[in-house]
Amino acid sequence: MPAVFCQPVVVRQPVVFFDATIPASHSSIRKPTVGTMERILLILVFLMFSGKLSLAQSPKPDHIQVISDFKDDLAIALDTETHKEGIISKMGDLLVEPIYNDITRFPNGFFKIITFKKKQRVGLADTSGKIIVKPKKFSSIWLAKKPDGADKFQFTKESSEKVYYLAENGKVEVDWSY
Repeated sequence: MPAVFCQPVVVRQPVVFFDATIPASHSSIRKPTVGTMERILLILVFLMFSGKLSLAQSPKPDHIQVISDFKDDLAIALDTETHKEGIISKMGDLLVEPIYNDITRFPNGFFKIITFKKKQRVGLADTSGKIIVKPKKFSSIWLAKKPDGADKFQFTKESSEKVYYLAENGKVEVDWSY
């Protein structure tokens, strides 16, 4: 049997999105044209895909419970089925899946992420909920102050006496001031 190919159908007629009868007394009101409506539709589609417009909130699952106050539109969430914690936005989006044993918030809005497998490991999520240090290597983390007064995250490993810090480039480096 020979292959059958379908040609795309192109509609050349204008599509009417808005049709209303405007009384003669309102002659200054213009009925939107097809071009205007197409532009509005394109703007709406662009806003939706760029994340600036949402037609409906993301429904949070029933087993997800918010267990902290919202700060910067983020809060800590608990999965009541697994008893693990994650980070949720006010819109109901899980930014960090609830797979961690404990999450606490530092005063500057960052999150300390703790997991227990064989041993306790800590990580760090920023103020947008993005994990910037995975909880794999470090056993403790704390917030310290630099000499200029800025915040500085410091980390330690169980097997080492070295102190590490989060550099401005986002990498964890040895803190040689200790």
